[in-house]
Formats: sequence, structure tokens, C-alpha cells
Amino acid sequence: MRNRLREGFLGCVLLVALAGCASRPSEELVQKSQEFSEAVNAVRDAVMTAFDLAETANRLAQQTNLNLQFDLGGRPKVQYVPLFSPKDLSIRKGLFGSLSLYADRLEKSLGAQHLKVAPLDVLDLKEFQVSNSKQSLPGNLLDDPNLSSAVAEVQAIAKHYVSPNTRDQLQQLTFKIQPAIEKLVLFLYLDIGLLGDRKAICKNLTANLKPPVDIDSLPECRGGLRPIMQQALSETGTIWRQRLALSSPKEVRTAKERPALLDKIYSIDRKKDLIDGELTRLQEAVLMLAKLHLSLSREFEGQTSIDRPQPYLKLSQDLPQSINPAAVISALERKLIEHKASLISVLKERDDATE
Repeated sequence: MRNRLREGFLGCVLLVALAGCASRPSEELVQKSQEFSEAVNAVRDAVMTAFDLAETANRLAQQTNLNLQFDLGGRPKVQYVPLFSPKDLSIRKGLFGSLSLYADRLEKSLGAQHLKVAPLDVLDLKEFQVSNSKQSLPGNLLDDPNLSSAVAEVQAIAKHYVSPNTRDQLQQLTFKIQPAIEKLVLFLYLDIGLLGDRKAICKNLTANLKPPVDIDSLPECRGGLRPIMQQALSETGTIWRQRLALSSPKEVRTAKERPALLDKIYSIDRKKDLIDGELTRLQEAVLMLAKLHLSLSREFEGQTSIDRPQPYLKLSQDLPQSINPAAVISALERKLIEHKASLISVLKERDDATE
């Protein structure tokens, strides 16, 4: 009887010890899960701000064109055609919604917080079966089965993070989901765009990509947000140059607005480079999401016997040390907001060179 009591006592101690080990993830693992969750939300905000900036650049180009037509005696139809439809934007928000749901549940599961089951239909996968968006992902990626399967996998795995009892499975889940996250990251990277050969449109871009995909070896094609932004700003500069060219010699010599217009032409050319630099850094931030999650999953190395699945992206192992990823990305978003404010100030000015 005494032996049975002793065995029972030892069994309870062992169970408590095992439960304690399973319920106490390392501080570094908890911190990395927080960094990943915060970075996902920060990148989402920055990307949507970039799309808003592109819409502002598009409006500036259209308004500059209308002003010139009116000043030349024309009576053009005043109608602003948006770059992106509500569906275009909702699809992109949905992609981030799936990532954010997973990241939030992972963080809360590790942090022993009570999990409220959020709706899992963050993104309607039927949206990917039709691609009638005017500005879709380059290469018509909305129809790419890799995209819908990656989103479905992220959402399916997020279902596991509804109870602290799943912590024992965390290492398996984080290993399993890494390729799907890398797929989503690639699509978001391509959505920001490529400035390759103007004659080579990014069509069926992912058809011939073999994992692991090397970002530095993507085809030299053109598509996505970056060329859209450049085109809108270039059109504005072209119209301002046309305004100067249409001025009479006397007007060019005496116009009070000429110095300001010349300064605008210089500024818009300069802004093209500055904004594209910010968008390139935004692409690096998108790639950082995959790196952060990979770093997080490595905290489980040696705790599971399962093999890592084949990576979808060829990721460099370097991650900046002693930085707050979300803070860096938020600073980038503020830069984009400043560019938008600058373009809006131009919209409020007269852009003609003569009076």
C-alpha cells in the first residue's frame, strides 16, 4: 500500500513537472512571438499606407492633367478614376488578416493569456478564383493556387491556438507553417512590385519558380505597386513639362510661376526615387516577417523529432540584433505618410506657370 502511495505521489510530481515545463516557454521564445506579432501588424499598416500613397499620386496626375486642359480652353469631364477598387484593398487586408490571426494566437498561447476564438473566415478563399481586379498582384497571382493554399494552411493552423493544451504541439505547428508563411511573404513582396524590363510584364511569374525561391534571382519583369507609383509621378512631371513647352516665349520670360514650376519638376523627379527607396525597404520588411518566424521556430530545435519541411524561400540567416522590428517598420510608415502629405500640399497649389 505504501509503495502504491509512493508511486502515485511520484507520478503526480512527474506530471506536475512535465506540465510546468510545457507551460513555461522561454522568455526569448515569448519575446520572439511578440516581435513577430507586432511586426505583422506594423507591415500591414505600412503596406496599406503605401497603397494609399499610390492613390494620392494617381489623383495628383489626373488633377494636373485636368488643370492643363482647362487652361488650354478645353472642357474635360471631371472624373477621378481610382487605381484600386474596394475589393483590391480588401483582398490585401485579408492576406494580412490571416497572418495577424495566426501571429496573435501564437503570441497569446505562449503568453498564457486567455484566448478568445476569433472568426477564422478572415479571407474568403473564393476571392482568389476570380481576378477581375484592375490592379491585381503581378502575374495574375490572385489565381495562383499556391496563394489560396497558403492562406488556407495559415488559417487552418491558427485553429490550433485556442487552448494552452496545444503548447506541446507548438514546435510541430511552427515548423509546419513556415513554408506557407514564406509563400504569403513572397506574394506580398511581389505585390509591392518589381522594376525590371519595361517590355517584360510579370505574367505567370510563379509558374516556373522552384523552391527554395531566391528573391535575388527573380525574373527581370515589371509589375506591382512600384511601377504603378512611378508611372503616376512620371505623368505629373510630363504634364508640367508640357505646360512649359506650350508657353509662349514672352510667358516663359515673364511668368511669375515659372521658378516654382521648375522646382516642382525637379521635386517630382526626386520624389520618384525617394518613394521607390521606401517601397524597396518595405519589401525588406515583408521578408523580415518570414525571417522572424523562422528564428522563432528555431527556438524549438531539439525539442521535436520531426524533420523541417522544405523551405519555400531562400532566406539569409542574418537578422539585425538589438532592434525593435515593429518600431523600424512604423518609422518607415511615417516616411510614407510624409510623402503623402507632400503630394497633398501640391494638389492644393496652382500648377500653372503663367497668370
